[in-house]
Amino acid sequence: MKKIFYKLLTISFVVSAFTGCKDDITILSQGEAQNLVAEISTQSAIYGDKIIYTVKVDNTQNPQAVLNEDIKTELTFTGKDAKGNDIKAEDIFEDFTSSFTIHKGEQAGFTEFSVKNELTDINIPVEATITAYVRGYKITSAERPIKISDRYFTSIGLLNNAEMKVKEGSSFIIQASLPGAAKENIKVLLQISEEDKAKIEGDIPEYLLILKGQTSAESTPLKTAEIEDSKTESINLTIKAKIESQAHPILNPEIHIKIENLDYGINSDKMRDERHVYRNPSQIFISEKNKTAVNSWSPDKFIDGVIMKVGDSHPTESLKEWKFMNSFEFHPIDALTMKGKVNQYGNRPPRYMGDHNVSLVQNFCATMNDKYTTMTDEGYLKVWCARDPNAITTGMPGVAGYPRDYASGALFANKYDGDPRYADSWETSNVRILPGMRIEARIRISGNQYSFNPALWLQGNDRVLSWPAYGEVDILEAPCGKIEYGAWQTYHWGQSKAASSSKEEQSKTSGMKNILGSTSGNEKYIEGIWQIYWMEWRSDTEIALGINGAELCNIKKGDKSPEFWPYSREANPEGMHLLITFAGNNGWGLDNSGADNPDPNWGRFIDNITYEQSKTDKHTPKMEIDWIRFYTRTGYKYTGNSTSPTRNTPTY
Repeated sequence: MKKIFYKLLTISFVVSAFTGCKDDITILSQGEAQNLVAEISTQSAIYGDKIIYTVKVDNTQNPQAVLNEDIKTELTFTGKDAKGNDIKAEDIFEDFTSSFTIHKGEQAGFTEFSVKNELTDINIPVEATITAYVRGYKITSAERPIKISDRYFTSIGLLNNAEMKVKEGSSFIIQASLPGAAKENIKVLLQISEEDKAKIEGDIPEYLLILKGQTSAESTPLKTAEIEDSKTESINLTIKAKIESQAHPILNPEIHIKIENLDYGINSDKMRDERHVYRNPSQIFISEKNKTAVNSWSPDKFIDGVIMKVGDSHPTESLKEWKFMNSFEFHPIDALTMKGKVNQYGNRPPRYMGDHNVSLVQNFCATMNDKYTTMTDEGYLKVWCARDPNAITTGMPGVAGYPRDYASGALFANKYDGDPRYADSWETSNVRILPGMRIEARIRISGNQYSFNPALWLQGNDRVLSWPAYGEVDILEAPCGKIEYGAWQTYHWGQSKAASSSKEEQSKTSGMKNILGSTSGNEKYIEGIWQIYWMEWRSDTEIALGINGAELCNIKKGDKSPEFWPYSREANPEGMHLLITFAGNNGWGLDNSGADNPDPNWGRFIDNITYEQSKTDKHTPKMEIDWIRFYTRTGYKYTGNSTSPTRNTPTY
């Protein structure tokens, strides 16, 4: 979050307990089944403490979600003192307000008030609840409890997990905490039933110790056990706490953790559920080389990640014939970042990828990866586009130096079409894409995508040939405009070895509509969902494409091109290379592929978004890639001049 009121929350200890939420809609307006979330900065306060009460968009699926209208939040207060007498808000708070407004385009709003410095006529402690209401919206955790006393109370919960939700087989850390410094050593005794012991691996600690002057103590990581019954959505785990301290009594004597079943509700349509490829698709891969840095970046992701080595079998049983080779995981660590640090634009462009700044890509958008690609704090590669008055094309003479009104990211990897003696030494040449390889990519597309064609694709490296003769494989294209939005997978090749234009092209395409996410409006706004797109170059005579667990598009030598077949080691001895492009004002999406300028007003839906706004604005057209993974199997044979059998510099 970039809003200033989120920065204010860092001055206080934040405690919240969220319950279930909808993840599939993030354009908020009245009547939509999307939650807001209420938070309170502390559940335990003493005289003079400031309280911050926040209502925000539930943005668990999309961090850029905002409101599209002004909404008024109403607050009500109920409370009782130690003798059961009713207490009003004005009895204990200074400047308590019963309403505040969250404005259109914002992600959250808040109000703040303070406990009075003296409560001489009140029998403490006071047990109170502050409840939020917004007409037409559902608010998760709308009732926020708070205890006001002359001392801080100790609470237990999960570290960095206010929702108290953990996936089966994943880790969590128990935390005991105070809003302020402890006045004495506090031993928090933990208990768990015999029944619940079977729900975790190992034992919970006997106690947590908050030292005098400190504010918290944490357990070592604990891991949930597997849930055997796939028909069970989740199971509950209860941890109880006792404390002997009079200075800081226990606030919540038990917590309830929801353990979610990874296999529950898996879609029988293999194309519509990424769990057919990985039970936990968001689980990261980590190399031995980078594990310390990954742990420093995100201990939570590290705990639940997998240390993968070259030759390890695919984690999914049905794919175990494929052996791991390399992966772009996009951990935002120095070793994987271009130049090893955040650049002047606040971005972390990925190392091991180059600028795809050819003339065709820059017809309407200059390639400026330093400004329009970054590895996010969540560990995704984000590629986006914005109007940019300073945009200038880049690249070789004849390509560079031309002004454009827009700029975007465009990347390549694994080009071996230069002198092979040197191509093997380039950092961008880290994987040989050859027959016997499987490539997987987890991708989410969102924003106003009108006229764009975000794509992940391959082209043959043998540039003695011309396009389309050297072959092209589109693992994902998502053209948007006059045509109906969808995910498309396509092969392009020539009618002959001499083919050099679209008139001599042959192709085969499969498309899947309604798989990328919910769409709305004439601007083709999409709220994307994660899907896994893959290619299997099975042999010199067969290649296949698919989405999640389904194969969509397979071709074999001789199917449609008896004269020349580019998908072989003989035709492309240097293999193929990987491309990530955005293609603003795309002719295919606008159903006008032959025109020089298919739509002169193609950028109208993003023209008013500044560069800084484009980083977080929900309307920004963007493609996010969680990871790109490479596997090989029997039949894959490395070629090249490197001394390493695969020149497998870890990119993960």
